[in-house]
Amino acid sequence: IKFITTDWGSKLIVHHELERAGVIGVAGGKYIPSAPSGWYTDNENALINIVQTQKDNSKSKIQTFSGVEKAFALDGVFLSIKKQIFKQYKFDEHLTGYHGYDTEITLRIAKNYINYVISDILIDHFSAGNPDQKWFEANIYIRKKLGSDFKHLIDKNLEFNLYRQFLKQYFEYYSKTYRNLFKTIRFFPSLKIEKRKYLKLLLLIYSILHE
Repeated sequence: IKFITTDWGSKLIVHHELERAGVIGVAGGKYIPSAPSGWYTDNENALINIVQTQKDNSKSKIQTFSGVEKAFALDGVFLSIKKQIFKQYKFDEHLTGYHGYDTEITLRIAKNYINYVISDILIDHFSAGNPDQKWFEANIYIRKKLGSDFKHLIDKNLEFNLYRQFLKQYFEYYSKTYRNLFKTIRFFPSLKIEKRKYLKLLLLIYSILHE
């Protein structure tokens, strides 16, 4: 990464004085669904202020908000945590590699503090990311560990769409067996979607298993 904003440290110190500040970042999400996912769920709930370098080396400024916004999971491109808070939480050493460490620690801290995404510190991010099977498995581990009980209004359409997306992706990586199907049921958003959509999900499950 490269800091584009000058004197960014002074700005950062001020943000750490916000109410019950946990983690300060420049990209994050304000919705945690029942289905395993990273910090990004959809454009409406994404808080991003960054210059992103694409795989073809082109650059684009991505900004979905201005000011300061509360969030839950933050992107590991930049995480700022006070020493006393980090010493209390630290990273989960069960997560090895490059995936999930940011989602896990920021969600854990969000249970007792407030995470914020800010727009007055601009960073150039040189990695385009790689959401592969390891990333997918890290998200499953995190949701099993921390659940999805965070204080936000339920978006029934989003819950439905993300669980459907999770199912399709799960069976791209794992065999289509009833045993594996049962592993996905624990994330079924039964109380967070409209009952009329249960049938759609059941039909999707049937079609996946009988392709």
